[in-house]
Amino acid sequence: MPVFPVIYPTVRFRIDPNGYIIDLGPEWEDMTGIPRSTALRTGVDEWIETPDPAYTFDEWAKAHTCQLLDIRLKRRSGPSEWVVCCVDPEAFEDGSFGVTGWIFDHNDSIRICREMRNGGAGSETFLKSRPCFTMSHDGTILAQNESYKRFFDARPGEDACARPPFFPGQEDEATIPTEILRVLRLKGFWIGRVGLQDFGHPETAGTDMILDLRVVNGFSGNEGGPFYFGTLYLNPEEAPSSGESDCRIKDQRDTLTGLPDRNILTCRLEQAITHSRDNQSIGALVYIDMDNFKEVNDAIGREQGNDIILIVARRVRNILQKTDTVHRPGGDEFVILLENIRSVEDIPGIVERIREAIIRPIRLSTEIINIQASIGVTVFPDDAGDSDQLIRHADQAMVAAKQQGGDQIQFFDNENNRRLAAQSSEMRAVHGGIRNDEFVLYYQPKISIASGEVIGMEALIRWQSPQRGFLNPGAFLPYIEGTSVTQDLDRHVLGLALRQIEAWSEQGIDVPISVNIGVDLLQSADFVPMIREMLSRHPSVAPDRVELEVLETGAIDDIQGISATLKEIRDLGVGLALDDFGTGYSSLAYLKRLPTDTLKIDRTFVRDMLEDPEDLNIIDGVISLSKAFHRTVIAEGVETREHGRVLFERGCSQGQGFGIARPMPAEEVPEWLTQWAQSESEGWRFEKLAAGQN
Repeated sequence: MPVFPVIYPTVRFRIDPNGYIIDLGPEWEDMTGIPRSTALRTGVDEWIETPDPAYTFDEWAKAHTCQLLDIRLKRRSGPSEWVVCCVDPEAFEDGSFGVTGWIFDHNDSIRICREMRNGGAGSETFLKSRPCFTMSHDGTILAQNESYKRFFDARPGEDACARPPFFPGQEDEATIPTEILRVLRLKGFWIGRVGLQDFGHPETAGTDMILDLRVVNGFSGNEGGPFYFGTLYLNPEEAPSSGESDCRIKDQRDTLTGLPDRNILTCRLEQAITHSRDNQSIGALVYIDMDNFKEVNDAIGREQGNDIILIVARRVRNILQKTDTVHRPGGDEFVILLENIRSVEDIPGIVERIREAIIRPIRLSTEIINIQASIGVTVFPDDAGDSDQLIRHADQAMVAAKQQGGDQIQFFDNENNRRLAAQSSEMRAVHGGIRNDEFVLYYQPKISIASGEVIGMEALIRWQSPQRGFLNPGAFLPYIEGTSVTQDLDRHVLGLALRQIEAWSEQGIDVPISVNIGVDLLQSADFVPMIREMLSRHPSVAPDRVELEVLETGAIDDIQGISATLKEIRDLGVGLALDDFGTGYSSLAYLKRLPTDTLKIDRTFVRDMLEDPEDLNIIDGVISLSKAFHRTVIAEGVETREHGRVLFERGCSQGQGFGIARPMPAEEVPEWLTQWAQSESEGWRFEKLAAGQN
């Protein structure tokens, strides 16, 4: 379908095969003063008159090409006025034809182009103060208005220079720059700053102006390609990007894609909200974020990254109704306002078509780029928020989609909103706690249940919140799981643990400390350099006094890459354990491919093993696997000596749990170690006890 300029008030309409208006752009009411609801589902001949009474809607639908027609458009007050109408036949599912059309107000650039091309006077209200011209596809100026001629100091009765004085090159060879042509092909227009060259007019040389260049198709007699309608704005602040009814605000277009800016989106959204409440109609707001676009952009470069943004913007525009609005907040995000939806049940299908359009492979030169998208949707008037709230709700749903793994669609609901609000609040609070040093570590001993010897301490985080008091991890970790705050907290905990090893060493206590590390931090590019840097800041800490426990409940996206990372960590001398084994993702694959030293049997299997034969069977299986893969095995959740005895008899020689000691603050550890060595370890020396029984 041809590309048409949309600088000035434009109304899109659709007519079914029976001649009834079935769709009408929101600008209709601004152009005519007639409510859209009045015109919808009425015959087109009630509002439009053609010069030739015989050339009716039926003739429009039978045409095989797009046509430009002079028509009279009825207004609510005053006489009907001449406007330009572009009509294009549209095939319906039953094989019959209706029409898709656009009505351009009399000052629209299509009208100006046609009148200038035919030597007409043009629309003087528009033309008298702005230099305007038409230009062929090869850069030749075809027609100029008087303002253009005056500006370039043409002699009376003559045209100004035949080649545009704002493109590089000599006067007889200046052509449209390749970069501008590329944008024109992708977007249908280009708006940007140009400097005028001295083509015999030194008084204009170096002048800085805004050029608005539009592709105009659908005209006969222009073999070889489209031609362009251009406007020069001497004062850049005068340069309009569109004329969208009551949303005529400066800088209304995204400079890369030409999509409406936030002001236009907000204006149209507010109108749509009002319309939906007044007419019980349905609308939706869709928030899109392209997954991993930063990595793609870094790999292929900014220019080709911009090409991807342009292609996605064009794909999205092409599958939507003209009454829908697409906005680009920036980067790789898009916001879409969907109007005139027949039922809520239609929305998932519409949004899925948008997603499918975005994720189709993109060919750039010799490369094929595959992208994915996380999409959030909110539906109004079910979501009764104002425009800002709807945008925020759609954004929150998009974030939820991304947190679920991306490449999916999530719908906003109030419960989801409450959860996200709580998460956002908790993330801010945790960040504040890190800055204010409110987090402390408690330590739970790990022992050999063969000899009773203390072999290490596991660091467990606690939060001393000034507002909420002393908090266990279950009160705050679930709210930040999967966010960048978790990584910040893991780094903070590792730093606290290293400082504690130093402090105990000064007291003569040599006990290794193990720290839980989430998969997100483990998969970050700076993980190994971070470990090296932190160890270098604590030179008195031997690397083998530190053990990192990798949570097996976290999904690893790149197990080969993580395996290489862990190998680098182990080469530094740092110990590695696979925590919560048996409760998470691909346990056998992790066991085989991750170079860890120790397996930790999750407490959920250990706790009930004395009463539940199935838990005991699982423990036997994990112990066998640890032996087969040459791993040390330690059991969590050892609550009684009987647990320790049974585990020892089955081949598990290490344990931790409440039966040994509860987590304790660092200052209590020295006294506990003394008491344990003097008496309490006696009942946990199962190797000695077993020998005595024999």
